[in-house]
Amino acid sequence: MQACKKNGVNNYNSLVLVKVNNNSLRLNEIDTATLSRLSGDDSIEFILQQEDAWINEQVLLKRAEESLSEQEMSLDKELKEYKNNLLLYAFRERLVLDQLDTAVTQEEIEEYYNNNKSNFELKRNIAKILFVKVTKENFTPDIQAWMEDGSASSLASLKSFCELKAENYFISDSLWLYFDDVWKEIPISKTYNRERFMNSNKFLIFEESPYTYLLKMNDFRIKNSLSPLEFEKGKIREIILNKRKIILIKKREREIIEAAYSNGEVNILRNKK
Repeated sequence: MQACKKNGVNNYNSLVLVKVNNNSLRLNEIDTATLSRLSGDDSIEFILQQEDAWINEQVLLKRAEESLSEQEMSLDKELKEYKNNLLLYAFRERLVLDQLDTAVTQEEIEEYYNNNKSNFELKRNIAKILFVKVTKENFTPDIQAWMEDGSASSLASLKSFCELKAENYFISDSLWLYFDDVWKEIPISKTYNRERFMNSNKFLIFEESPYTYLLKMNDFRIKNSLSPLEFEKGKIREIILNKRKIILIKKREREIIEAAYSNGEVNILRNKK
């Protein structure tokens, strides 16, 4: 490594770490945010990793320059298009930042759902469940009683118990979950027919030392059936907002372009002699 000069021209931050041909990697070009969180051997290892990645890139770029034709290396058009796309994306986001109405009513969501039900076919099984995982030492028959009763007071008692003693739990009578995600929490053989369980069982107690698992099915939907509105509500809201956004962007762009014509910024020359 090159030594630091004391005259300030090449201070510590501009220390040259490595050179490949005529290109140099300086210390201040390393990911300083990550480097600042490291110390000792970790910081040295990080610098070495960054050096290796930079060296590899420089060597390959040099070989590319030697191997490719001038036409193949001419990326001006592609880079300009890429930059323009980034600029237009940022500009369009700014256009609607303060004007987009983000309030979506329940009526709008229901209308979209009812008019597009063919787009809401379930790809996975979903269920509304109550689930408790508890050690055998902390198990009490009250857990099953609370879950089977399902009243607001019982669920409140169940939640209080779980917050103190359960290893894992899910208590909600309104949220839909992917059933496969729930099933992962229960150590039952993968060959167990989940759809059959969903159709024929409402309550499951399963023990595997040192835990007891309790699962109550409040409701379910099988894959390939119509997905319930509650499960799709968030997705529908985003669809409605995106449609509004596109309409607003087109409106604002049209206004800007029409103003440019009116102000004489656009000068069409093709028909002039």
